[in-house]
Amino acid sequence: MKKTFLAIFGIAIISAFISCGSTATLEPENKSTTEPVEQPEEKKEEAPAEPVAEDFSQANQALLEQAEKARLAAIEAGAEKYFPDKLSETDKIFEDVKKEVSENPSSDYSEKIKDVIKRYEALATASLAKEMKEKADEFGLSDPNGEKALSDFEASTASSDMNDNAKKALAAYSALLLQKLGEMAKTERSAALEAKKNADSVKAGVAKKTEYKAASDTFKKADSSFVTKDLEGAYKGYRSAKNSFTSLYEEIKEKRAQAQAAIERAKKRVSEAES
Repeated sequence: MKKTFLAIFGIAIISAFISCGSTATLEPENKSTTEPVEQPEEKKEEAPAEPVAEDFSQANQALLEQAEKARLAAIEAGAEKYFPDKLSETDKIFEDVKKEVSENPSSDYSEKIKDVIKRYEALATASLAKEMKEKADEFGLSDPNGEKALSDFEASTASSDMNDNAKKALAAYSALLLQKLGEMAKTERSAALEAKKNADSVKAGVAKKTEYKAASDTFKKADSSFVTKDLEGAYKGYRSAKNSFTSLYEEIKEKRAQAQAAIERAKKRVSEAES
């Protein structure tokens, strides 16, 4: 009986164990719901903006003012005297451009106005070269390259050619005067010093104090001009001082000679009277 009970108890325990181990596992609930997909908003294409035309009114006005200044500079340099026809031609071009600007002020006229400015600048440069040529002629100097450049300038029609030829002419005559006038000034300085030496020999500083001081001051001023590269001023100053010292020497020398002659005559008369 006891064995039967133990057997039944063991079977019950095994059955309970099997029952617990075979408990079904619950599968997770499979949800088939789908989330809605957001559609991107359609962008409406905007119509291209109308291009805004640039306004050049102020730029044109500023350039026109520069052109007016360039014209005045050309006239001050002597364009009316040296190149009246060329100046008239440039003035005509300038007037035409100003008319165009007044009729359509907002358009870009920078290229045309800048061309006018270059023409006036070329006239100013060529006028300076022409003035230097006159000085060279005054001193008996000449430069074939400078003369050709001035001739080419007058024949030029494009502003670039006008400027190139004007600069060539100015460079040629500047170099000529710098070299030749420098040499001439040195020569005149030496001559002025020699003339001063002669004037000192006759005591010109005492006999003609005012005139002697004026000549000395002129010589000193010429020295200053030479140092500052005003070679024309130096040359003319040395030449003036030389002439003044020479005149003083000749005048005093003549008066001394006359005085000496008078003394000799007086001596002769005394000698004759005694005999």
